Amino acid sequence: KDGDEWVKLNEDESMLYQLPINDTDFRYESLIYLLNTGDLFWHQTEGAYNLITDLKLLPSNLVDCNINTQNDLIGYYFDNLNGSQQKLSLEETAHIKYFNPTIEGLKSYRGMSPLQAGYNSLKASNNRLIAQAAIYENRGATNLISAGSDLVLSPKERDELQKNTDKILGGAKNFNKSIVSNKNLNVTQLGMSPTDLKLIESKDLDLRDICNLFGVPSTLFNDQAASTLDNLKVGTKLMYTDAIIPNNEIILNYFNEFIVPAYSEFENKELRISQDLSDVESLQQDELTKAQKQQTEVTTLLSIADSTTLTDEQKTALYNQLGYEL
Repeated sequence: KDGDEWVKLNEDESMLYQLPINDTDFRYESLIYLLNTGDLFWHQTEGAYNLITDLKLLPSNLVDCNINTQNDLIGYYFDNLNGSQQKLSLEETAHIKYFNPTIEGLKSYRGMSPLQAGYNSLKASNNRLIAQAAIYENRGATNLISAGSDLVLSPKERDELQKNTDKILGGAKNFNKSIVSNKNLNVTQLGMSPTDLKLIESKDLDLRDICNLFGVPSTLFNDQAASTLDNLKVGTKLMYTDAIIPNNEIILNYFNEFIVPAYSEFENKELRISQDLSDVESLQQDELTKAQKQQTEVTTLLSIADSTTLTDEQKTALYNQLGYEL
């Protein structure tokens, strides 16, 4: 902070640039755990002057909370993949999480991911994909053409016919195919029922439900029914304002509260970490529109001022207040 203004420091002007938060892969993997599990764990290494000098990302599905008999959180356990367990203190562990209002969440000190909150939609989507795969796998041909006879087959004949039928009719390669023979024939329609069709068509609804959980527009994820050029432009902006920026802020708020103060004291500067959005084109378009609108308003106001009977002193004061010279 320089006076009342915040200015950007170069990499050689602050030690904060050395922390992994500046590494794209570290941030990406951190957000993956937060978004999918509701929890993010970092193991902090503290050096001299209370400065956090390193952060190690811990897979949240390998971390357990250490809770005493009074249900107070006193630390964490990290299960290494080699079978050993590491005991971590509260001071050396950063735990960032989504709020979990359930009784289990309050007792376990664990967060709730968007996928947990929308479990029914996620389960429906998974079940729909399983059902759709079964439809293609098992339905194969859409017509069964059989002999027009009332003779009952023996169990052996039925099993043999079933085996041959599965071989000829089954599989996605036979989808919408009819099998014929040279005997007295009947045709029975085996195509998908209206219920089956609705099951497949519902995939767009599942997609929108899951996108809503994360605050992202479904138009950016192949939702053809809702995709237009304007929707894609608006969707790109909403992706930043409703999903990317808020989730980045969750991490940055932790940094600015627990890590940055020690660096501010050590470097004798008032520091903060903020998001640099200057290269995000979809957000800059709004700033350009806003600037153009402000310019139009100022031009109109100045035109009105010139056409009224203001004194020279009043006009000079107005121009100065708007940041212009008369």
